[in-house]
Amino acid sequence: MKMEKGSFSEYLLKAFIIGITFILIFNLHAKAEINDHLCAQNQEKSLEKILKEIYNEVIELKSYEGEEFLRREFFMNLDEEERGKREHVVVLIHKEGKKEKMMLQVTYLESRMESSIIKHARATKKISSLIKGNRLEIEESSYEKEEIKSLLPKILKNICLKKEYLKLLKKKKGRFYN
Repeated sequence: MKMEKGSFSEYLLKAFIIGITFILIFNLHAKAEINDHLCAQNQEKSLEKILKEIYNEVIELKSYEGEEFLRREFFMNLDEEERGKREHVVVLIHKEGKKEKMMLQVTYLESRMESSIIKHARATKKISSLIKGNRLEIEESSYEKEEIKSLLPKILKNICLKKEYLKLLKKKKGRFYN
């Protein structure tokens, strides 16, 4: 049997692409199952514990140079519709005496026209909490308790995903610039 020139390398390339595609799909599926499992676990936890996890995740990102507080902003799609990111989440952490205060603010955005990419604030809600050591206490909230139970796990999940993206970008940047 005689092979045409280049056919073996084409076959090898196709097999390689199929193999990589399979690995990526398997990896994404595994991550989705893990995230769903974590989300289910978080819904069983108390609101204070989930807020403390949000605090721990954000505190790892560190503050910008020269700032005496930590502020991180995220655009999220908390209702999981594919039409685009529709919520702006801000986490602000600062010292207040011997305690730290964390304010989590969610601004719900909407388009005035169906196809518009420009979004306007529809509503803003916040949760304020005080942290001292391992203890977190909710100071005030503009959310109903049932509403917050489903919201906080989604915010935590999105912050964790954003952190993973930042780690990947940092690795990629280091590869090209170091």
